Order: sequence, then C-alpha cells, then structure tokens
Amino acid sequence: MNTTDNGRALARSRANKRLRNLTIGTAVFGVAATGGLGWLAAVTYDGSSAGATGAVVLTTTADDATTSNSTGATTASTAATATAAPVVTAAGGTAHATTGGS
Repeated sequence: MNTTDNGRALARSRANKRLRNLTIGTAVFGVAATGGLGWLAAVTYDGSSAGATGAVVLTTTADDATTSNSTGATTASTAATATAAPVVTAAGGTAHATTGGS
C-alpha cells in the first residue's frame, strides 16, 4: 500500500481553521460596526426636523401651484390657499389582492 503523506490533510485543517476565524471575526466586526453606527446616530440626532433640507414640497390648489425646490426657493403665481380633502367614493364589486407566487 502506498502511504505517502504530502501534507494535504494538515493544509486542509489549517485552511478550515483560518476560514472559521475569518467568519467569526467578520461577524463580530459587523455587530460592533452596527452598534457603533447606531450609537453615533443616537448621539448626533437631536430629533428636530429643522436641519432637514433637500425635500421637494408640492402643494396644489384649484387655481395655483406652489413648489419649493431643494434650494429652498419658492415659486408661485399667487399665494396658495387651503382646499378641502378629496372625496373618496366606494367602488362597486369585490376586491382581491395577491402577492407573488404562481
């Protein structure tokens, strides 16, 4: 019987140990990074919306439209007035909603 040992079993064992250590290290680093970013967000966010910029606001009335762009400039032909909420009427028939699947 030919019993030459060329080190494959030992190399495989070392590779498995290295892979296990990398996997554990990556998981620990991921948990620590997530916790650190969560802590940083909690410390730096004061809860107010005063610093929010870049939102586009569109208010439409029957006669005019007021749009505020990302720079904060407002464009309007006339002053916007409040309008009543749209009336929703019920549709006849039955409704059916599906998601995915075949």
